[in-house]
Amino acid sequence: MTSTDMLPESFLQEVCRYYETIGLSVRLAEPAEESPYYSLIVRFDDIGERGLIVDLELCFVPGLEAFAQEGVYILQSFAVLADHVPADNAAELLRATSYINMLLPLGAFGLYEESGTLYFKINTMLHHDWLTEATAVTNIDRQNGLLLHQLYQYAERLIDIAEGRLAAAALREDLA
Repeated sequence: MTSTDMLPESFLQEVCRYYETIGLSVRLAEPAEESPYYSLIVRFDDIGERGLIVDLELCFVPGLEAFAQEGVYILQSFAVLADHVPADNAAELLRATSYINMLLPLGAFGLYEESGTLYFKINTMLHHDWLTEATAVTNIDRQNGLLLHQLYQYAERLIDIAEGRLAAAALREDLA
């Protein structure tokens, strides 16, 4: 990787190349008005019994230039699991995500109530020296492996709650 200013973009390019070599569907997204930062979209399919397709967006959180000058970056891994969750199901879904989040080793499920978007995200603080090590891409891939494991465990159940087919209490009972 080259200069500190280009580090986030070049790191995402390295991760992209890595995922391409193992046959995953990936694309780099250039900054745009609606998302003014570079991001990498990695498509994971066949998640759970229903074979969900999840696009995982990796990006460095923008607006932290002062931290970047000190060599500190925050990589966000973000996946939308469902859009337009009915408002009637939001409280039940929030109860379920609150319970599940206490079980997770990393990351959190959440709901943007205004848009009804059910999501999962992880923010990871990274240092410049770590990002430039030969093992950096492999380490992020391992973190993404844990993220995928958590999606396999909980995404379908949360979607069932979002769609009104399962109650948070039933989920909690099932997980106890």
